[in-house]
Amino acid sequence: MEVVSNNDGQQNQIDGCLKTLKELGELRKVLETRLNELVNVPRIEDLPRTEALTPKHVQDLVAARNNQISIVLGIIADWVQGDFNQLAKERVHFTSPRDNDNESLQLNQQLAKSLSDLMVRLGLRAECGNDDCEHPAKIRCTAADTAPTGIFQ
Repeated sequence: MEVVSNNDGQQNQIDGCLKTLKELGELRKVLETRLNELVNVPRIEDLPRTEALTPKHVQDLVAARNNQISIVLGIIADWVQGDFNQLAKERVHFTSPRDNDNESLQLNQQLAKSLSDLMVRLGLRAECGNDDCEHPAKIRCTAADTAPTGIFQ
């Protein structure tokens, strides 16, 4: 039986973090290359000019970057939509019977706000649960007499 000192465990964690950072750096380079291939982003140093950049140059650069952001957000929005579709099929327990109702309500309300904020950031909307309603719904959690830890709506 080998005894591993605390320092060895910490070093393993550091090594794992460094490996992850290296992988993220490599992934960033690949993503940047692919995005630049998909959207022709003018490099500032390559822009044709005499002395100064024109508003048109800057506008072209901003438009290209906005296109890249839309591509990335669209991909992430698809992932989140898939997560939400899967969650809709699951039975999720947000509290346990031993939980403090007030704390559980606050946690559930924070969860509802986090979900809502994420959806707004990605331009997603929840569907209203009423069949005859075509308006988007806002996710919220409110206390009720029958559910003191909150009801998600």
